[in-house]
Amino acid sequence: MMNMQTGAKGWLKFIPIGGVGEVTRNMYVYETPNDMVVVDCGIGFPPEEEGAPENELLLPDFSYLIANQRKLRALLITHGHEDHIGGIPYLLKKIRVPVYAARLPAGLIREKLEERGPKKVDIRETMDGQHIKLGSDFSFEFIRLTHSIPDTMAIALSTPLGAVIHTGDFKLDPTPLDRRLAQLGKIEEYGRRGVLLLASDSLRAEREGSSPSERIVGETFFREIQKTRGRVFITMFSSDVSRIQQAIDVAVALGRKVTLAGLSLEKSFEVARNLGYLVVPKGEVIDNAKLKKLPVSSQLIIVSGSQGQSNSALAKMARGEHRAFKIGQGDLIMFSSDLIPGSEDRVRNLQEQLREMGAKVLYLEEIPEIHVSGHAYAEDLKRMIQAARGQYIIPIGGTEESMKAYVKLARGFNYRDNQVFLLENGQVLEFYPFENGVAARISGRLNLREFSVTQD
Repeated sequence: MMNMQTGAKGWLKFIPIGGVGEVTRNMYVYETPNDMVVVDCGIGFPPEEEGAPENELLLPDFSYLIANQRKLRALLITHGHEDHIGGIPYLLKKIRVPVYAARLPAGLIREKLEERGPKKVDIRETMDGQHIKLGSDFSFEFIRLTHSIPDTMAIALSTPLGAVIHTGDFKLDPTPLDRRLAQLGKIEEYGRRGVLLLASDSLRAEREGSSPSERIVGETFFREIQKTRGRVFITMFSSDVSRIQQAIDVAVALGRKVTLAGLSLEKSFEVARNLGYLVVPKGEVIDNAKLKKLPVSSQLIIVSGSQGQSNSALAKMARGEHRAFKIGQGDLIMFSSDLIPGSEDRVRNLQEQLREMGAKVLYLEEIPEIHVSGHAYAEDLKRMIQAARGQYIIPIGGTEESMKAYVKLARGFNYRDNQVFLLENGQVLEFYPFENGVAARISGRLNLREFSVTQD
């Protein structure tokens, strides 16, 4: 580990390209005069508007990275959700950079690259605890955290001006499905030695207490499905591996067979199963055609479309356009996800359409335990603040409201206004040696542009 070095030459810049004031398109730049490291490369989803192309994805603006690619040393990945890895194929078509990721996100990234290219890529699987040098100014190690997907990591980035703890999305789950607890003690070690900056997930800062364990969702699945005699559809984020496992476990316990509907969901399932992150009894997951032949009381369909996307499998079922399934009387449909800001109207419209077709629809506002957040609530965010003891703090990965709530939490630990920075995408926060320490200031702003692609 590198202690904070006072009197060091040069500067350190932190630049959010995406991910502040929004919960998608996460991308963050750390830069010194000699080197640059990028954390995450996610996609966003535009509000669905009449006449807009289907399957449109929002990308971060890669212009600054392209202009400085001679000093770009690495792309570091915190976890495997789309809003953190979905933009990687589009970035790697423009520049070459090694990608460091834990085993599951590395597998998910490789699957994306097989479909969208480029073919020659440098993916380096990295375990927590490995110390890796990046150029002359950076080194890093992954520190295991918990989230709603296995292999979620914080990044401890050592720099000439001090250590940075970048959490990515996290919560402190006391009973994670893989039984691998968050390594908060490692972050406390960095805190004792001296942390310059804590860049922390802030999305649920306004919620009191601690985020519930992921296991609560499985208990809810069991309770509601046990009462159902018809078909069961569960929709969730396609990369929500822990949620997929719980749906399968409940199906096994209640004597139902499982099928998957949705290309991205099927691909995530195959990657996770092949790498050993999903435990699936032989013959439990079958194809759509075989499941249709079973009694409806023996069917459970995990389906994509939790955000109401018009091209999703669930929306196609609601319109009678899906090749295998059409929603009908007696079906139970469970929305096991939070809403991405901007998707609220289309999700409500889809839910109403499903009800009109005779289905029973369960969702978060009606049954809170049908989904638990993968993000830390206030008490766990406080624990992270106390563990890292950062000289400076930046809330990331949240809405404007949640980031402001996080600032209030930090002020409760006597952080002053010049220590907590509420940034906007493109703003440049610069750290520089000053007197006997390190000072910080907003030193500029990138002129970011909107980029989108239409996914086939």
